[in-house]
Amino acid sequence: MKRLLPVFLALLLLLIPITALGATNNTSTGKLIQPLTYQTISGGGSQLSDNGNGNITISGYTSTYYPVSQIGLTLHLQYLKNGNWYTLQTYNYTSANASNVSGGQNLGVSSGYYYRVFAEHTAYNGSTYETGYSYTEAVYIP
Repeated sequence: MKRLLPVFLALLLLLIPITALGATNNTSTGKLIQPLTYQTISGGGSQLSDNGNGNITISGYTSTYYPVSQIGLTLHLQYLKNGNWYTLQTYNYTSANASNVSGGQNLGVSSGYYYRVFAEHTAYNGSTYETGYSYTEAVYIP
């Protein structure tokens, strides 16, 4: 029995997936929270990716059914502290006479916190103003 134990442990180690130290591929995506109908906004979303070593990428997009006077995207990078979400940075992207806008940032952040992206998706066309929101899930940055 004692001879079989090392063989069993060696086989077990071969079956366990091995991940390189420090390698991360943690990405969180949020989709537009939609009311029953939008007249202009057709979609939107946000994303937060952990690139490792305290570096993240945040991004998002807003789209409309047709070109509008102004389409917008606001990305709020938020972190969790003592049970509350706080906005760390805000990035605005707008486009005129367009049907889509997107934007993103590569950022360095402090380790030891959960981060998320709260995005506002807006469209202005004549007297019509619409807004929607998306959130990513929280991502812990070690």
